[in-house]
Amino acid sequence: MIVDEQEMLRGLVETLDRQHRAHKLINGGAMSAWTIQAGSPLAGDDDRSHPYEVGHAAAHALFVAHDHLLCLRSSFGREPIVVHTHGQFTLARAALENAARALWLLTPKDRATRITRCLAMRRKDVHTSFKRRDLVGARSPRTKEQALEDVNRVLAAALGITTGEAERVVKATPTSYRDMVREAGPAAGISADTAEALWGVCSALAHGDLTGTLDASELEITAARSVKGRDIATVKITGSVGKLYWITRATASTIDAGYDLYARRAASPYTLAAGS
Repeated sequence: MIVDEQEMLRGLVETLDRQHRAHKLINGGAMSAWTIQAGSPLAGDDDRSHPYEVGHAAAHALFVAHDHLLCLRSSFGREPIVVHTHGQFTLARAALENAARALWLLTPKDRATRITRCLAMRRKDVHTSFKRRDLVGARSPRTKEQALEDVNRVLAAALGITTGEAERVVKATPTSYRDMVREAGPAAGISADTAEALWGVCSALAHGDLTGTLDASELEITAARSVKGRDIATVKITGSVGKLYWITRATASTIDAGYDLYARRAASPYTLAAGS
């Protein structure tokens, strides 16, 4: 392994260890980091979006993001540290998507957009959860139509519109992870294009795409021969330390930005003023 790769590997482990310490600090003891103060933006959001609180949705996304990043750290085990070709990038992808989802929920300055995005995600969850139940013949205490109507009702009450208008609004709200990753990038100090490119690398490796595997991995031709006029090479494929390093750094920055924005949205204006 070249010197630069060794430095990146140490930097990768240090980044993940720092995230592990942050996770323990945030989720230890009384878990005060998740407290939503009275009079804060999130307190108002949650009052109007109950039972599908914006604060709960953002906190859940951040927790899931951190969990995947800590699993990535656990995958290294003891030295010598092994960077896999695909699996660890899949963990990084899940961490990045969930951190981006938290920022996507919290970034809008207006309450209406934050609540609309939260309920759009809830609507998407209703569709996917009922599809899973249908596949295995599982029953639900209420129908999909009732669950969707509940989403429309909450949004209508929050925005002061009819349930029909709420349904049109929530249907028109994009909920793709590509959009979330692109919007979250600048909030984490990364350009939208760079954020999407890093996420795209992880997605390609998670799906085992051939081109993505060749583009994102370290390749070494170990043998070459010609068979019936066709050139054939035997290639050794190893995981890229550099790419995993930069993807993990970007993911950690996105998680940090998500926690920072959550803390600001969860603090009352009086608390923010006192700390400024």
